Amino acid sequence: MKKSISFITLLLVFSVASSEAQRERRSRQQQQQHRQRQDLGDTVYATADDGTQLKWKVFPAAGPGPHPAVLVIHGGGFIATPASPKTLQSARDAAAAGFNAFLVDYRLAAARNALPGQKSSGRYPDQTNDLKQAVRAARKYPGGNGKVGAIGGSAGGSHDVYLAATGTKDDDRLDAAVALSAPMISRTRNR
Repeated sequence: MKKSISFITLLLVFSVASSEAQRERRSRQQQQQHRQRQDLGDTVYATADDGTQLKWKVFPAAGPGPHPAVLVIHGGGFIATPASPKTLQSARDAAAAGFNAFLVDYRLAAARNALPGQKSSGRYPDQTNDLKQAVRAARKYPGGNGKVGAIGGSAGGSHDVYLAATGTKDDDRLDAAVALSAPMISRTRNR
């Protein structure tokens, strides 16, 4: 009888340990899949008028959709890239909050930082045209609901304010914009 109880106890211990190991393995696999989903890498969202391939990093929203989109537009004085770690984290945070997030590249106004294949100067209206194409592409993204907002700091903030104030509704105009430290210049002085 004692041997039977010991044997049954031993079986229960091994069964629980095996079950716990399987649960932990499944949890690790799910975390790995979520990490892979968080950043689908660089994909082309459009081709610019000079032939430059315009790319973004896609961070799909967590949970069932459809989801609104948010363009995360990097700063850099209109001449510098890549996005800072904080900008990258903003895209991840937006995806975790239920947005399809797109970390957007656009042509830059400095030859030393030009995108691969960029032939244009990257000056106005090149950057605006690139980002308007990003708005259109985000509206059509699978799993989206057709609504597109943007968040950007510095030059990115200037771009998202401009995109929210111009363009055609439900096409290339943003539905919402958050400008973080956008350099809006006033030519007037208080006297």
